[in-house]
Amino acid sequence: MFDVDVARADQRLLDAASLVVDEILAVTDIDPASILLVGATCRDVLHSALGHEFDARATDDIDIGVALDDWRAITQIHEKFKSVVTKRNGIRYRIAGAINVDVMPFGGIEDPSGLSQPPARGEDLIVFGFADVLSHAMPLPLPGGRTIRIPRPAGYAALKLRSWIDRSRVGEYKDAEDLALVAYWYQESQEIRDELWDPERGLDRLAGEFGLDDRLGAIAFLRRDLMAQLSRAAQNELADLMAPLEAQDFADRLVLPPLAPARFDARERRAYAAILSSLRADLRS
Repeated sequence: MFDVDVARADQRLLDAASLVVDEILAVTDIDPASILLVGATCRDVLHSALGHEFDARATDDIDIGVALDDWRAITQIHEKFKSVVTKRNGIRYRIAGAINVDVMPFGGIEDPSGLSQPPARGEDLIVFGFADVLSHAMPLPLPGGRTIRIPRPAGYAALKLRSWIDRSRVGEYKDAEDLALVAYWYQESQEIRDELWDPERGLDRLAGEFGLDDRLGAIAFLRRDLMAQLSRAAQNELADLMAPLEAQDFADRLVLPPLAPARFDARERRAYAAILSSLRADLRS
């Protein structure tokens, strides 16, 4: 599992999130360390911190998870900020002027685990893996002085893989593009390459399973790290949900952004999809 120096990210990417967090904390007693930056802003910060400059898929929204033991803070947010009514949402608010923010409660209020029921939503909200990913997350200092949390790349991938499982069933495929980007991060990481070629850590596996193809080996390490972000119960749940899905459909969607300096050809996409779909390979009794 490789670390990311988030201080290397373009700090302008955090300006909107900083304003949002300041306004939320002004009307609630939420602990900043319980706020998890997810979604596109999380992706863009990790992308920038890893030294990549090409643009990923654009979005104007901010997504945050908030670990809570009760619903008081959500009630305060709902009373203070304007709700943005969209189909099947009920968690979106306009904060800090005109920033659309999805606020996703998780933690002690989950019932059962992996689901929460924001009152304004009217249906379950899937928050699978949020608590696990938060437990492994990195501190993220914001320009306004607060410090929240951001997932590691593997944690971001774990959340995205569950999103792919849920949204691909209804014809939404954008999560596969984000997973392709994480795969690229792993392939371009010197830290991952060093581990793969180290005789005492990864070389035997690289030679035996992947014919010394470190691009394939990097995807396997992504799968390994992704699963390590999750509890055993969540690992089994994710593997069970992923198993019946069509690997070719997943492969077809593993496409890098247009401005990326590399492309995954059809053979690579099939191989990567097969590796990422075989989640039980990293489960141990």
